[in-house]
Amino acid sequence: MGGGRCEGCALVHGEDGAAAEHRQDGGGHCGPGAQHRRRPDLPGADQPHQCREALGGCRPECVCRRCRQHPARRQGRGQRPKAQHTAVFVPGTGTVFAGVPGQMDHIRRLQKAAEDKAGDENVAVVSWLGYETPNWLDGSVAQSDRGDAGAPLLRNFTKGLRVAEGDNGVCSHLTLMGHSYGSYVVGVAARDAGGANANDILALGSPGMGVEGAWQLNVDPKHVWVGTAKDDFIQTFTGTVLGDGPQYRDFDAQRIQIDTSGHGGYWDFGPGGASESLQNQGRIIAGRPPTLAPRYPR
Repeated sequence: MGGGRCEGCALVHGEDGAAAEHRQDGGGHCGPGAQHRRRPDLPGADQPHQCREALGGCRPECVCRRCRQHPARRQGRGQRPKAQHTAVFVPGTGTVFAGVPGQMDHIRRLQKAAEDKAGDENVAVVSWLGYETPNWLDGSVAQSDRGDAGAPLLRNFTKGLRVAEGDNGVCSHLTLMGHSYGSYVVGVAARDAGGANANDILALGSPGMGVEGAWQLNVDPKHVWVGTAKDDFIQTFTGTVLGDGPQYRDFDAQRIQIDTSGHGGYWDFGPGGASESLQNQGRIIAGRPPTLAPRYPR
């Protein structure tokens, strides 16, 4: 298979990976021992490296789609298969591999915020970038096709988490959260095929979740949470092909208190430390009640 492209991989395999065995398991993921070339714009591009399937962890330069499902940098609190609380974060518009360091900063902040609320219980946060995110320049952000294509992949991912937990005798509290267009992916994943295996769903800066209301997400609406900053421009894009704005009263979700500004500020710190926006996300991940805000009238 040298020089060929693995179905689930984001780059062409080099000749040195010709003998690698590929597991076509529906996700088309690279099998143990598969080798990939580094991205050509990174140092050491002429040197192959192994996929996380063999290494048990992802290297920063890896662009295999399997490896783009980065586990959180866990800050001294357990491992995901043994965590009592797990969150899967789905980013939105314009997020590509080059932006992963910024996403990991969000994840570290979420991890810390959740740990602060979880007491002695273990927490794990995962950033999932397993779909082709849209962008503003080509207008794909106003279309549903990329989210529709990504939703079953996300659902398979959360199903895999549940299977792994079963193997370890654990059933964690699972929060599925999406920002911006990522909330549409989350909504469609939860809407179809019996749901996305989540206990709580959180949408931040959402243009729409592909449903008319929280009752269509296969989760108790009391566990569907929405956060929208007062000056988040995304509010002008709701009610499109992506669905109704979940921050409105008739959507029947629980609106959390947001004290940060703009579309990308939900993980910012305030003058005294973590913002209420960030602390509320931590509370939800840890299975604790967040502070609530009034829902917008239509």
